[in-house]
Amino acid sequence: MSSVGAPFYSVRAYEAGDAPGLFSMYQGFEPRGSAMGLPPMRAERTHDWLEHLGSSAHNLIALVNDRIIGHAILAKSDTDVAELAVFVRQEYRRRGVGTALSRAAAAQARTLGYRRLWAAGSADNAPAIRMVMKCGFHRASGAAGEMELDL
Repeated sequence: MSSVGAPFYSVRAYEAGDAPGLFSMYQGFEPRGSAMGLPPMRAERTHDWLEHLGSSAHNLIALVNDRIIGHAILAKSDTDVAELAVFVRQEYRRRGVGTALSRAAAAQARTLGYRRLWAAGSADNAPAIRMVMKCGFHRASGAAGEMELDL
């Protein structure tokens, strides 16, 4: 049993053995394709996307028991800049999971030597904007919905 105030989930680095569970998370994910075409709409594209991320990005997952409920992607964008993307299953949104994943990803980015993170999303996705702002992101000059964090 967890203590009062303790999160009901855990966050850790993604491991190769997590692939089936992460694929399963995305099979029930809604809405698909809403974040700049991600997650992909079709299962075979989701599989290819996750396989690519496994080898080209740093990934974190959030779990309840052994079930993956959230995924953070830290993808190199430039020499000292990485892009952050966070996906949380719909039934676990607005419960701190995305914020915890974002904070863990920012900590990992610092460890990896990145100096800045950026995140892009729909300018009308107020919950996602609030989530990254809780982690210290601010609106970037330029495109609406683009946020950045100096590390």
